[in-house]
Amino acid sequence: MTDRILALVDGSAYSQSVCHHTAWIAARLSASVDVMHVLGRREIGSTQNLSGALTLGARSALLEELASADESRARLAQVRGRAILEDAQAILQTDGVGQVTPHLRKGDILEAVQE
Repeated sequence: MTDRILALVDGSAYSQSVCHHTAWIAARLSASVDVMHVLGRREIGSTQNLSGALTLGARSALLEELASADESRARLAQVRGRAILEDAQAILQTDGVGQVTPHLRKGDILEAVQE
């Protein structure tokens, strides 16, 4: 019998249901829960070159602006990911799960689960 359950949440409408069902299973197995949210490649920054054929000064300014925008998006994705995990943890604990461990990962979901 397993003593840990991994629940994957993404902040969608289904995440709350995943948490309730995970809590139900955890209660029957007396298991702890690891809840994970994975920031996909699109959420952690872009490697796409959007500078095009611009003059040198304009290209530098645009690249700086794009880098700043990527940084902001990545930071917001992390804040959103932590909020999703906090909400999931609260639902699981309200439903009676004793031990909930949150995990925020970056990259490919399959690689994150394998870890």
